[in-house]
Amino acid sequence: MWHDRDISAGTDWEQKISQELNAADIILLLVSPDFMNSEYCYSNEMKRALERHDKKEATVIPIILRPVYWQGVLGNLQALPKDAKPVISSNWHNEDDAFFNIVEGVMKVASASSEHTNAQNGNGESPPRKVSIASFEYDVAFSYAGEDRSYVRTVAQRLNTQGIRVFFDESETTNMLGAELLEGFLDKFQKKARFAVAFISANYVSKPWPMHEGRSALARALVEHRAYVLPVRMDDSELPGLHPTAGYVDARSRSPEQLADMIIQKLQTVPGRTSSDTVLIDAPVESPDEVQSEELDAAIVKALSEGDELYIVLDLGGTKAYVALMTRDATRLYAKRERTESRDDAEGLLDFIRRCIRRPIDKIHGLTGLKPVDVQRLIKAIGIAFPGPTDPEKGLVLDASNFRIKNFPLAERVHDTFDIDTFIDNDVNLGVLGEAWKGAAKQYENIVGIMIGTGIGGGIIINDQIYRGRNKTAGEIGHMVLNLDSDVVCGCGQYGCFEALASRQSMARDLHQRKQDQGFQGMLWEQDTLLSNEIATYYRNGDADAVAVVNRAAEICGKAVFSILNLFNPEIIVFNGGFVQQRCHTECCVPKSHTKSDSS
Repeated sequence: MWHDRDISAGTDWEQKISQELNAADIILLLVSPDFMNSEYCYSNEMKRALERHDKKEATVIPIILRPVYWQGVLGNLQALPKDAKPVISSNWHNEDDAFFNIVEGVMKVASASSEHTNAQNGNGESPPRKVSIASFEYDVAFSYAGEDRSYVRTVAQRLNTQGIRVFFDESETTNMLGAELLEGFLDKFQKKARFAVAFISANYVSKPWPMHEGRSALARALVEHRAYVLPVRMDDSELPGLHPTAGYVDARSRSPEQLADMIIQKLQTVPGRTSSDTVLIDAPVESPDEVQSEELDAAIVKALSEGDELYIVLDLGGTKAYVALMTRDATRLYAKRERTESRDDAEGLLDFIRRCIRRPIDKIHGLTGLKPVDVQRLIKAIGIAFPGPTDPEKGLVLDASNFRIKNFPLAERVHDTFDIDTFIDNDVNLGVLGEAWKGAAKQYENIVGIMIGTGIGGGIIINDQIYRGRNKTAGEIGHMVLNLDSDVVCGCGQYGCFEALASRQSMARDLHQRKQDQGFQGMLWEQDTLLSNEIATYYRNGDADAVAVVNRAAEICGKAVFSILNLFNPEIIVFNGGFVQQRCHTECCVPKSHTKSDSS
C-alpha cells in the first residue's frame, strides 16, 4: 500500500502522486468535505482515478470519512463503509467498527483482483489473507508514582463505577515478578490499553519505573500518530520529551472525582474499543487544524531572542475555538483550531480554555526547553473573545444563549491559572475592532459587524469607539425579533429572533426537517453533522433543499441589514463568522431596497 506520507523530502510530490495513481490496482479516495472542496484533490487526483476506473484499469473505492454530498460525482461507485455510512457516524459502535468494515471491503476487492490476476497468469497463488483489528483489554492505563497512589486509586475507583476498565497496577503486581513484571507493564501501555493517563509529579519524573511506562506510552503515540497520551499535572514538574497527543488536564485544583469525570469526557474523543460491551465510546471529533511550519517555528525563536511582546489570543466559538500566539503588531506565530467542549458547564469550559491556552506555551517549551512557568513570564497578556455579552472591565461572562454560563469570572480564573494579565470581550466587538485596525473597515469610523456562525452576533463602532450600552451588552444583533408570527424559539427565550431564523444552527435545523419530511434518514442529515462546511457544500452542489434553506436565511439577513442601515447609518457593514467564510450566500444579504443610508 502507498500513501502520500511515503513521499521523500525533495521529491516532486505532484509527479509522485500522479505516478502512483497510474500504477495502483486499487485507489481509495478518502472522502470528506475538505476533500470535495480541495481543488487539487477534486480536479487532479479524483479525475485521474475516475479515468482509470472508467477504462477498467483500476478499481476506485470511495471511503466516506465524514458526512458529505458525494453521490453527484461518485454515485456510480460502491463506497465503504457498508451502505456508505460515514466513519464519523452514530451508526457505528465506534471508529474501529467502521474501519474493520472498510478493511473487509478492501480485502474482498483485493482478493477478487488477485484471483483475476492469478487466472490471467495461470498460477495458483492464494489470495491475500484477511486481517482483523484487535480489541483493547483496557479503556485506560494509569502511569503514576507510588507517592500519588491514594489520589490515583480514588480516580480509578470512580472510573470503575462508571464501567470504565482501568489498568491500575495494584491488581496486577501479585501475578508478575521481576523482568516479567516490567515487560507486562510495558505491554499494557504499548498494546493493551486504548488510552494512557500519566500523572506527572516531582516523584514521577525522579523515578525510573514510571518513566519507563511514560516513555512506552509516548512511543506508541508517536508511531500511531493518534491521540493516546493524556498528561495530568499533579504539580509544576515537567516530563522530558512529553508529547501531549490528547491535551492536558490540570489536577492541582481538582478532586479525584472531578478528574475522573474529566477523563470520562476525554475518553469520548479518543478512538478505539475494548473487549467489554459495558462502555459505549462516542465517535471522535474532527481533528483540529494546526497552522505551523519550520518558518513559523524560526519566527517564534526570533521573536523571543529579540524580546518582542508576545500575546496569546483565544477566539471561542460555539462550535470551534482558535488559539494563536501573536506579536504586538498582530503577526501570527502559531495557531491551532479545536472543537469547543463543555458548553453547558462553566468549570468544564474553563478547563477547555486552559488547555487551549497551554498549546502555545507548550509549543515554546518544546522549541526552547524553557519551563512552562518561565514561558508564561514571557507572555504579555491573554485575550479571550467570548461569543456572548461580557463585562470587559470586570472580566465577567454575563450571559450567553449558546452556553449555559452566567456571571462567570472568566478573566480572573484564567489569570489565577497562568499568572498572566487576562482580558475578555465579546467576540464580535473584537472582530469589528480588528477589521477597523487592519481589515476591511480600517478607513471608517462608524461600523457595524455581523458574525454568522453557530449563532449570530453583532458589534457596533460609533466615532471610532465600541458602543457598549448601559449594561455593556449592546450589539446583540442576533436577538432582534424579525418575525412576530414565528414559532421558532431562540436560545434567549424569544420567538422569531434573527439568530433563530438565519444562523448556521437554524439552517441545519431547517435542512434536517426538510430531508426528514421527504423520508431521508441517517447521519448525513442529522443537525449535529450539518456544520457550515457541509451546508455550503450541499448548496454549491445544487441540492434543492440546501439552496432553499440558505436563500431563506439570506433573505432574513437582508431584512436585518435593512433595519441596521436605517437605525445606525454606518459607513460599512462587515460580515464574518464560520458560515460567511464559506462564501456561498453573502451577495444575497445586501438588501435591494433603498434606505436613508448610502452604505453598501
